[in-house]
Order: sequence, then structure tokens, then C-alpha cells
Amino acid sequence: AISGLRNHQLMLDVTANDLANVNTVGFKASRTSFRDSLAQMQRSGASATTGSAGAKSAQIGLGVQLGSIDNLMTNGAFQSTGSPYDVAITGSGWFRVSSSTPTAGTGGAPDTFGSGSTFEYTRAGNFTLSDQGELATQDGWRVVGKGVDATTGGPSTTDVVIKVPTGATDVSISADGAVTYSP
Repeated sequence: AISGLRNHQLMLDVTANDLANVNTVGFKASRTSFRDSLAQMQRSGASATTGSAGAKSAQIGLGVQLGSIDNLMTNGAFQSTGSPYDVAITGSGWFRVSSSTPTAGTGGAPDTFGSGSTFEYTRAGNFTLSDQGELATQDGWRVVGKGVDATTGGPSTTDVVIKVPTGATDVSISADGAVTYSP
């Protein structure tokens, strides 16, 4: 009984956390699962014989254990905000962000992240522009994008800072993540 109450309290704690974060952008709810603790054998079973119906085994359960606490990775509710910098992900995927200082690009090249940079992932897409025109999270982390390959015009493997120049208009972010604007 005590293990059942203790684990039920864990489930209530997870549910309370989910409710407390219901309006948190990008929050993922959790689910608890439980499993039986080992049962203790009191009496083994016996098969039926002539003149005897047999006997069932007797076990005493030793309670319940927490199986796991899993994040529910389903889509949240989508809401139109009117901001060109607010985006959402349908299905699987994450936004890549970094608090590392990028290396400044030269000759019009974008700022890039080096091999020592650290990256995090978020599904919260309520982005803003920093004072430097960088697409950033509400916490000031830079949104990481891929550069453009000069020879093919397609995406490169270089991690870059996404910048929108001062005075740019018609800013949009397409379904594939490409950021476009009119200078």
C-alpha cells in the first residue's frame, strides 16, 4: 500500500507539472508508467490428479514501482501570432540554437559557428530579432541555420547565424526553414 501511495504521488507531481506549464511555449507534457514489484511465492501450485482438483499457487505482491516518466512528443496547439519570427514545427523536428559566440564572417559572408560551439534543441518557435539582427530565442540564444553553398546554391554543411538586416521588409520563414526578406 505504501509503495502504491508513494508512486501515485509521483504521478500527481508529473500531472501538476504538466498543468503548471500548460501555457509555456514549446513545453512537452509527460506521462508516468508503472510496473509491479516482484511477487513473493507463498505456495506453489499443484496439478490435478485422480481424486484431486489441484491447487493454485499463492503469491503476495510486493507493491508497485515507477516504470518510467516519458515526454509526450506530440504537437501542441498552433496559434497564429502575426509575427513573422514565430514558427512552429509539425511532426518531428527541433530548432537548433546556440549560446556560443560565432566567428564573424568576412566580405559579406555570414557569421559561423566553429567546432568548439555547443548546440541545444528546442521546439519553442517564438523567436525575436536581437540588437544585431540575429534570429534568437526569448532567452537570447541564437537560432542556428545552414549556409548557402556558393557553387550549387543549395544548403551547405556550415552552421551559421540567421541574420535579418536592419530595414528588411517582407520577412518570411518557409515550411522548409528558409528565411527570406526584401533588403
